[in-house]
Amino acid sequence: MDIDAFIAAHRPAWDRLDHLVKHRSSLTGAEVDELVDLYQRVATHLSIVRSSAHDPMLVGRLSALVARARSAVTGAHAPAWREFVRFFTVSFPVVAYRARWWWLAATLASTAVAWVIGAWVAGNPDVQAAIGTPDEITQLVEHDFADYYSEHPAASFAGRVWTNNAWLSAQVVIYSVLLGLPIPYVLFQNAANVGVSGGLMASRDKLDIFFGLITPHGLLELTAVFLAAAVGMRLGWTVIDPGPRRRTEALAEQGRAVMSVALGLVVVLFVSGLIEAFVTPSPLPTWARVGIGVLAEVAFLAYVIGFGRRAALAAETGDLERAPDVAPAA
Repeated sequence: MDIDAFIAAHRPAWDRLDHLVKHRSSLTGAEVDELVDLYQRVATHLSIVRSSAHDPMLVGRLSALVARARSAVTGAHAPAWREFVRFFTVSFPVVAYRARWWWLAATLASTAVAWVIGAWVAGNPDVQAAIGTPDEITQLVEHDFADYYSEHPAASFAGRVWTNNAWLSAQVVIYSVLLGLPIPYVLFQNAANVGVSGGLMASRDKLDIFFGLITPHGLLELTAVFLAAAVGMRLGWTVIDPGPRRRTEALAEQGRAVMSVALGLVVVLFVSGLIEAFVTPSPLPTWARVGIGVLAEVAFLAYVIGFGRRAALAAETGDLERAPDVAPAA
């Protein structure tokens, strides 16, 4: 074997592997794949040199390079607590922050639909008659709407609320597989239900009770639903406009972002469920219950903007593929 020709042909691969190993703590997902591929190729080169050539310096160099690459590829994973902290300080907030304009659009559109339908129901007796009889509407307004929040033990109700809200958000996330096309319809249905309830309460001058009961938990709950819808629709748009990346790469990255949001919203909806079960039906004055809901909403938005903006400025994408449990260890 011509050792000089062999070195000339493969030196770029060796230098590239050396570079990736030195910068292993900041590699992208594609660079991690490249590192693994080069490690396997250079290990083959080492085997060839050992069996076909007598150059101890080259064998030593390649042996050291392969050993360092093996350590990078198979090194110890980051501790679980670091992965947990990274998820809630980087992955989840940066995905939510990057979807902020979709998130805002979903919020404004849903709010507008709810207000329009609510005003239509409140000001049109014919529409109210189509929804129910006067006695049925009276029963809803005077008893059923408020009783819904206190007819079950708080702990049991919290579990039911969390399950229901998680299922609604899960539907939105699942529909992202269909490029987000059904998501506007899901949002419309949700906004219509809120609008009809609000309109019926307004028709009997009970709008203060409506907002007093729905605001404490509804702010955070609907914000979570709108966020899930935003990342789902953004996934669909990625297929149309992948930007400078290849369409398959952009779609895969955004798909993993959807999963980040789905995991993060489990916690957000759990908090919303606790508020709905323990705060909404509590004997606290309305201003206190609403204040707790507003405080939870402001805290969540501040968390997303603060951590998300910082991660976005650091060029983080929230891509789970770059998380410490799949990246080479430092």
